[in-house]
Amino acid sequence: MKQVALRSAGRLFGMGAEVRRRAYDRGWLPTYGVDVPVISVGNVADGGTGKSPFVQALSRLLSGRVAVVSRGYGRAERRTPRLVSAGHGPLIAPRFAGDEAWLLARTTDAIVVVDADRVRGAQAAVRHGAQLILLDDGFSHRRLRRELDIVLVDERPLEFLPAGVAREHPEALARAHLTATSVAGIEADVVFSLSADCVGPAFAPDEPAEALRGRPVALWSASARPEGCERTVRALGADVVLQAQRRDHQHVRPGVLRDFARRAKNCGAETVVTTSKDAARYAGARPDGFAVLTRKLNFVSGEARLRSELERVLPW
Repeated sequence: MKQVALRSAGRLFGMGAEVRRRAYDRGWLPTYGVDVPVISVGNVADGGTGKSPFVQALSRLLSGRVAVVSRGYGRAERRTPRLVSAGHGPLIAPRFAGDEAWLLARTTDAIVVVDADRVRGAQAAVRHGAQLILLDDGFSHRRLRRELDIVLVDERPLEFLPAGVAREHPEALARAHLTATSVAGIEADVVFSLSADCVGPAFAPDEPAEALRGRPVALWSASARPEGCERTVRALGADVVLQAQRRDHQHVRPGVLRDFARRAKNCGAETVVTTSKDAARYAGARPDGFAVLTRKLNFVSGEARLRSELERVLPW
């Protein structure tokens, strides 16, 4: 019964998405530009495609005054827009920035702005000196005009939310300039891989990820596809003795983390492994015994095509 209700809701969601798509395609809904080029990185599915590390890699690949404009999903307050970084690290706490935006501010030299209104956020980024904007998770947010649309795809069937993961009809991919994927066997313009990089107690990794081999560990993950973290850790040869999977971007009290760390120790785990996005969310509150697994993005094919498309819109 519940599945029938979800599928009915999904059909309604899909009808709404299709009406909206056609309204933008035919110019019935307005779009707005800013004074600098905009590159959108997004997906047609609801998370779990590797978008965050892809945006992180792009922001490092591009030179000049690049700004990432994000919704700041999961942040605790709605004051907008908020400047998360002027290019020299986070200016506000993760709970006011959102975990992904705070992580980008911590690991890149990009300007980072969060705002549920992407047009207003882009305008704010320009005022802060941006010469190029990366619109994070922007494929479905068409009010802001863009010069380049990059869409990440994966193997999941595109059944509409809430029964499935689709935000838009597959026909929407026709407006993408580039598709990208990290899934073997999926056809895309750009193929990349995500490999485990380092494990450390915070954001200064001090051990290679291979150090987990043969060690009993627990996993704490709050992401769209927590099975990805488990698969990575098991592939490194670690023995997973306990795991907790929460919904994407979920915040918990520090006491919950401490309780899980105690349970992990009682189960024989030497450490609790969590993702860099989770670590960002709990920055300053994560108890001892948590290690951070970072991911490194490597281009497998299509990097030349990607660079060519980027050069087409770069203002410098």
